[in-house]
Amino acid sequence: MGAVKTWWSINSCSSLVKVVEDFLSTDGNSTLFMIEAANGKDLTGYTNYPDEKEVLLKMGTKLRVKSNAMKHGKLHLIHLVEIDNNDPAETPATAAAASLASSSSLSVSAAAASYVQPKPPTKTVP
Repeated sequence: MGAVKTWWSINSCSSLVKVVEDFLSTDGNSTLFMIEAANGKDLTGYTNYPDEKEVLLKMGTKLRVKSNAMKHGKLHLIHLVEIDNNDPAETPATAAAASLASSSSLSVSAAAASYVQPKPPTKTVP
């Protein structure tokens, strides 16, 4: 816990639990990153799937491991908080982040997002 990691790819996230569930492996072997993102970009108006409440994290996003909150069978949950270089407290500015585990709320200025891996998306963009 407390380790800082740099996310070296551009990643799409969702703030909706239902969307995240669709990306979890059916055999249960998945890792779920619960991310409190301070600078995620809301893609709702720019995507073919606006109902997915997609948020984009840029390449090079720095994340602090808040906890390895849960291991349930083959599902691993890791809680991460984005380190915001513009905020000395290094913490997202909304209370939405506190309810992330149960509701995955989203606001544009400070997004609470979930990202799952390793199952690739089942939808293709035309």
